[in-house]
Amino acid sequence: MTLVQKIPQLLAVIFTLFTFVGKATADDYHYSDVIIGERPAGMGGAYVAVSDDTAGLYYNPAGITLAQSNSVSASVNTWRQERKTYVGGNGSSDYGVDSTTLQPNFFGIIQHTPFGAIGFSYVVRDSLNQHQDLTWVFPDTTSATENLIDQVNTYNIGPSMAFKVANNIRVGITLYYFYKNETYIDNYAYTVFGNNNQLQTQWENNYTKDEESGTRPILGILYAPEDGKYSVGLSLSKTFVFSANQYSQYTCRHPVASGANDPCYTQNDPIHPTVGPTIAHANVLPDYPTEVRLGWAYFPNKDFLLSADLDYFDSASPDTMVYDWNRQPIINAAVGVEYYLNSGFAVRAGLYTDRSNIDAQGLIQSQIA
Repeated sequence: MTLVQKIPQLLAVIFTLFTFVGKATADDYHYSDVIIGERPAGMGGAYVAVSDDTAGLYYNPAGITLAQSNSVSASVNTWRQERKTYVGGNGSSDYGVDSTTLQPNFFGIIQHTPFGAIGFSYVVRDSLNQHQDLTWVFPDTTSATENLIDQVNTYNIGPSMAFKVANNIRVGITLYYFYKNETYIDNYAYTVFGNNNQLQTQWENNYTKDEESGTRPILGILYAPEDGKYSVGLSLSKTFVFSANQYSQYTCRHPVASGANDPCYTQNDPIHPTVGPTIAHANVLPDYPTEVRLGWAYFPNKDFLLSADLDYFDSASPDTMVYDWNRQPIINAAVGVEYYLNSGFAVRAGLYTDRSNIDAQGLIQSQIA
């Protein structure tokens, strides 16, 4: 096919490139925080029915049996920057939070053997590094200052194995060791009107730390007919936490009581805090949702690929320490396109959703309680 003959397909890819854009946020309310691997990242993560390289160790280990050769792949440090704005999040003012991280994203290796394919991969599924200094001045001359640090890293590392069970069917499994570490510090000072209508400064400091370790198995199945025109993939995974430690400390000082039972009220001693500095410790094992990914891929020719994924996450119960709302079941979708201009240059584009798992009613009830 000549370059002139490829122009219609190339225009379709360029249109897709400018149309398929998406942005995810990294927090406990979303699941598609980071798209793993260079090729899947260019296709919006629609990769379950492809998975024929080292990225397949994470998306669908059954696909690594289709890798053309033994290979090693690594995504170098990924620069990631995001900003979230909560409209009206602080009274009448907007509340903005920035995060900037430089993270190693992915490493994988595949080796073919007479019995099938084996592999090993290291994945940073989520990384957050927020350092925020905020100041608000309200119309009534009161003010607020907040210094926030929130650091989260989630790691998956482990082996994979895959083999062919029939002419068109392949199966595989990845067994990851799971580790998560989060540190959260929120120092908040604000002014309120006290006695004689004088402004008084209230102060609160909240510190929490969460460490979790466990395992995350991924079971994959791939149906790929010999003609190579299409493929269908399915993967099933869930994180099981075996060990967890949570630490929390709350320190505060309120010269003006915020309510009848305000534990921070310091009428008799306005200098020293009334709450703190005891550090509480718990061993709550969080409940993570089961994830089911269904993918479809279509290859019109050797240069062109279209793919689509549906990701289902089931509900997860609250644990009152790591998160205190019912995670509702959600479905995310992804579509991707890949077009090779020549054997060494490909254009990719993708679109994906990252829906929130918040059960709004349950979250409101937990906050009231």
